[in-house]
Amino acid sequence: MKTADHPIRILRIINRMNVGGPSYNVAYLSKYLPNQYTTKVVSGMIEKDEASSTYIFDELGISYTFIHSMYRKISLLNDLKAFLTIRRIINEYKPHIVHTHAAKAGALGRLATIFSYHKSQLVLHTYHGNIFDGYFSPIKSRIFIFIEQFLAKYTHAIVSISKTQKSDLVNKYAIAPDSKISIIPLGFDLTKFLNITMEDRYKIRQEFCIAEDRILVVITGRLTAIKNHIFLLDVLADCKMRLGIKMTTLIVGDGELKEQLFQYCTRLGLSYAEKKSINGTEDVIFASWRKDIPAINAASDICVLTSLNEGTPVSIIEAMASAKPILATRVGGIEDFVEDGISGMLSSLDVKEFSSKFDSLLSDSSLRFKMGQVARKSVEHKFSHSRLVSDMDSLYSSLLKEKYV
Repeated sequence: MKTADHPIRILRIINRMNVGGPSYNVAYLSKYLPNQYTTKVVSGMIEKDEASSTYIFDELGISYTFIHSMYRKISLLNDLKAFLTIRRIINEYKPHIVHTHAAKAGALGRLATIFSYHKSQLVLHTYHGNIFDGYFSPIKSRIFIFIEQFLAKYTHAIVSISKTQKSDLVNKYAIAPDSKISIIPLGFDLTKFLNITMEDRYKIRQEFCIAEDRILVVITGRLTAIKNHIFLLDVLADCKMRLGIKMTTLIVGDGELKEQLFQYCTRLGLSYAEKKSINGTEDVIFASWRKDIPAINAASDICVLTSLNEGTPVSIIEAMASAKPILATRVGGIEDFVEDGISGMLSSLDVKEFSSKFDSLLSDSSLRFKMGQVARKSVEHKFSHSRLVSDMDSLYSSLLKEKYV
C-alpha cells in the first residue's frame, strides 16, 4: 500500500478562537493526535464581546496563525481577503489533510481547496452546529443550504457531532448522503469538572454574596438572540410570582444583548446586578465571561440552557461532569446525551412547560442530587478527549488508506 509521506500534515481551520466546543475540539486534536500527524492551526478573529480561547491553546503549547480578515459576519471584501490568505497557506504548507471547523471556516476553507494549486489533500469539515435554523431569514437559510450542498461535493468526509445532527444533515437539509457523514462527538478534558470541591463552591458563593440556603441557577453562553436569554427571564418571572423559594440566576457571558436584557429584567420586575454592585439577593446577576467555570459549576445547584439552536453545548457537558442537574430546551444534539427525567430535564420552547420542570428541580434537592450523579456518569467517558482523538485518528487513517492505495 502506498501511503502519504510522514509526517502527515494537517491544516486545521477554525472560525474563531472564542470559548466553545470548536476551540476545544481543535486544541485537543492538534495536541493529542499520534506523532505521525503534524498540525497547523489557522483561525479567524473573535468579536469584541466574546471571550478568547487562546489560553487553551497556549496552555497546551499549540501555535496558531490568525487570519485578520476572517470574521463571523459576512463581508464580501474581508471574506475575499480571507479566502486568498487561506489559499496561499494551502499552497505553501501543502497539507495532506485540510480539516475545517464550523460555518465560515468551512465555506472559505473548502473553497480555497477547490481553487488552490496544491491538489493532493483530503478535505474534511466538522459541523459544530448549523446556521440553517434561527439565524437568518428563510431565503438566506435556503441560500446557505445550497452553498453547503455544493461544498459537500468537494468534501471527502463530513463530521457530525451527534446522531441528531447527522439525521438533520442527511434528511432535513440534504447536505450529503449518509455514507459521507461520520458521527464523532466532541471531546474534552473534564478532569477539573469531575474533581470540583466544596471549597470551590464556598469561594464562588462568597464572591457573589450567595448564601448557602439560596438556590443558585447558572446559564453560560453569549448574550445573543440564538441563546434565548429572554425566554429564561420569562421563566424566572413566572417562577418568582408563584414560588417562595430563595433563588438567584447567574448569567455567565457577554454580548450585544446585555443592555436589552437589563431592560427586560426591569420590565418583568426582576432585580438584577452586575458583579460590582451585588448584594446576593438579586434575582439575576450578570457575571460576564469567566475562566473558572469548574468553580462556577461547583457553586451552582441547577444549570440551564434555553437556546433556539445548538450543536452539542459545551456548558451542558461541563455541568453534567460537575454532577449538576440540567434543564434545557430540546434542541440540536442535546437529546443524544441528556436523558429526560433521568440525567436532566428537557422542555419545548414553552414557558409553562419549562417552568413546570424548573419547579420540580427547585423544590426537590434529592432529585437534583440524583440527577446530577447520573449526569456525571453519563458524560465522563463519552466526551473524553482520548475518545475524540481515537475516533478522528481512525477516520483519517481510513480516508488516507483509500486515497493512497
